[in-house]
Amino acid sequence: MNAAQSHKLSMKDKIKVAIVGAGKTGRGFVARFAKQGNAELAFIDSSEELVKMINEDRGYTIHFFGGGRGPIRIDGVRAAMAGSDLAIDWMADADLIFTAVGESNLINLAVPLLEAMKRRSELHKRRPVYVVTCENGVNPGKALMDAWTAAGGNPEILIVAEAAIFCSSVEMPGTRLDIQSESYDELPYDSHVLPEAYRLPGMVPEPRFRELLQRKIYTYNCLSACIAYLGALKGYEMYADAAADPDICTVLEQVLEPLNRALSAKMNLPLRSQEDFARRALRKFQDPSIRDDISRNARDVPRKLGPKERLIAPAKIIEEAGGDCAALALAAAAALHYRGPDESDLHDLLNKYGVEEGLCKISGLATSDAFLLRVSRYYRALHERNRGEAISFEKLLDIVGD
Repeated sequence: MNAAQSHKLSMKDKIKVAIVGAGKTGRGFVARFAKQGNAELAFIDSSEELVKMINEDRGYTIHFFGGGRGPIRIDGVRAAMAGSDLAIDWMADADLIFTAVGESNLINLAVPLLEAMKRRSELHKRRPVYVVTCENGVNPGKALMDAWTAAGGNPEILIVAEAAIFCSSVEMPGTRLDIQSESYDELPYDSHVLPEAYRLPGMVPEPRFRELLQRKIYTYNCLSACIAYLGALKGYEMYADAAADPDICTVLEQVLEPLNRALSAKMNLPLRSQEDFARRALRKFQDPSIRDDISRNARDVPRKLGPKERLIAPAKIIEEAGGDCAALALAAAAALHYRGPDESDLHDLLNKYGVEEGLCKISGLATSDAFLLRVSRYYRALHERNRGEAISFEKLLDIVGD
């Protein structure tokens, strides 16, 4: 434990919490822990419209999928524009800062946090500030900490811990701020970094957190990507409908069999434990009461095809273990076909360089890599099918060879 972590927060103090990112995860999930801890809560967001609505309404309701649990009301909240003097003041005064902005956006927090810590020093506050990243990424804490130190920040006064998000939340149709969320009330976090005194109710200390986060990305997020991109190709809009499609389920089974074995060996986990972990993920994704959509889960294809991300990294782990990653190659090919509203850069890249070189630039794989070449073959098979022809992924797995 470093010197900064030796400072203790009295449990008699009312904890001040700032949540950077007032979207679905920040507003619909992370805010619950602040409420349970009776913390003073403030949101920081880059959307002027969202900040305005929060300050006008000063509260909102979290509803739960399936109707088996009563709603939770979050009241007395306030919001500030990211980068504003008010946001800097709130971060300077906070005991805990949560982020829910997406891993790729974390580097943008370094300079505002630097300003906030300078202001905190002027206020003669001696306790360090703990930032808890609530992002779907392999190593979001490192991304933020690297940006913080590169900006000249002192790692003794701002300490970054990571948390893992297993809860799905979406905006409630027909409301200004309400959220629909999964009834899931645990936030696992890195207990080696965040002291017990800063733990809010519902936050679960995890001593093997790095392993848990990687396992989540390579299981939950891997399956999520497969379902989203294969589902999009089949014309599904709702996520659970795609997850229950028999043809897609066949692909998922062929992903999981070698993946579970490879992760079990790599992470020194009992195979049964990893299989149960994966089954829980599938049950969640196939739950029709969780009204999530394909577009939310499929967006940002280039990031999700990154070298340490949810499709490429599991494929490499399977290959290292001697397993077959054909099903993952098909899912990656489906990702390259995704035509979401924000994927124009991806398709410009593919049009300019072709699928092999384009995927090489995104994934970090060599153009001669066996997995990349297999993705390319599936990509072309999908491209060459007759327009309007029904897709059989099971058939494609059988006919597209090595």
